[in-house]
Amino acid sequence: MEKYTEIWEEIKQSLEEDLDEVVFTEIFEPVNTVFKVVNNYIYLVAPNEFVKKRIEMLYLNKLNKYLEYKFEERHKRKYYEIDN
Repeated sequence: MEKYTEIWEEIKQSLEEDLDEVVFTEIFEPVNTVFKVVNNYIYLVAPNEFVKKRIEMLYLNKLNKYLEYKFEERHKRKYYEIDN
């Protein structure tokens, strides 16, 4: 899992360079946990439903493009809300 956490941190660095500071800070900065990797899906933990939906609606394609550069196989990202 450590490998995937490192890859996620690299992707976050790229996002920070590419996105507006406010967008990155509100949407991607709090996403730190790789929950699991199963069948070419990388599951991340989002801090709440709002962040999860924003990423799914606006940034999922961008994330998949970053992943294409990191892996030979195609991976997809899913985001899950943290239960309180």
